[in-house]
Amino acid sequence: MSAASQTGLAQLAKLYVLGPLGLFSADERNLTPRGKKTQGLLALLALAPRGQRTRVWLRDKLWSTSDEQKSASSLRQTIFELRKDLGPLADEILEINRTSIALRLDRIWIDHTAVSEDPTEIHALHIGEETELLEGMDVADEEFEDWLQMERQIWHDRAAKILASDPYIAPPAPTHDPHRSTVVPLRQSRDRATPKGRPPSDGRSWGEAQAAHPAEYVLEAVARNLQELEPSAFFAPRGTGRTCERGSQVSETEYVTRVRTLRAADSLTLTFEVYRAAPVAAE
Repeated sequence: MSAASQTGLAQLAKLYVLGPLGLFSADERNLTPRGKKTQGLLALLALAPRGQRTRVWLRDKLWSTSDEQKSASSLRQTIFELRKDLGPLADEILEINRTSIALRLDRIWIDHTAVSEDPTEIHALHIGEETELLEGMDVADEEFEDWLQMERQIWHDRAAKILASDPYIAPPAPTHDPHRSTVVPLRQSRDRATPKGRPPSDGRSWGEAQAAHPAEYVLEAVARNLQELEPSAFFAPRGTGRTCERGSQVSETEYVTRVRTLRAADSLTLTFEVYRAAPVAAE
């Protein structure tokens, strides 16, 4: 069945290909295959149109120097290993027949697909131009390496275009009180990945590191927009605490921006401040 007809089904696994390959169950168990060829097979399916490839195509990418009989046997063994790594989940997320193998895209979430469908997800996943597709993957086959190099270039160009256009759209500022704090609910915090494209080890609370990411993004976005209105020198202190005093480290700065964060239960309050830097007396 197509993904469109199965929107009511729950996603049973998450597959990360932006950064190191990683496969996790809905309860965050690590199901990443151990074998290199098995990882390669999963990667080929993850980036395939509709998540599906023929057995002939897969054999050509993973065992290009082997004859048909040997490569067919190797593919069957790799499929067996993948099913073993996935356990009971294999029948839920894989579709295997005599001619092709596919991932059930209605039952598995893939970060690459999520960004393709909604470019703003690139911010939620903390992905940048430096994030490498299938980082560290090493499959000993020239055909696979050629395919991987091409896919990495396609991804790099796409990521650069997304980040250059800055698709993130901040909520409109209130007209009655432009200085009030904005409350950002932390819904689905267990579904949001931390830097390096990995799910959080504990989704029950947000620490200082997690709180710093939205704060730093707000600082950078606001400073960039203000500079477009009026070229000025801005200083944006890093961190979410109150340790950076006004006027410090800003001898050549016209404006200082800062975001304070307050975590409470399932919400994160961001308070943005911008003020003119105090003049520094010449020595």
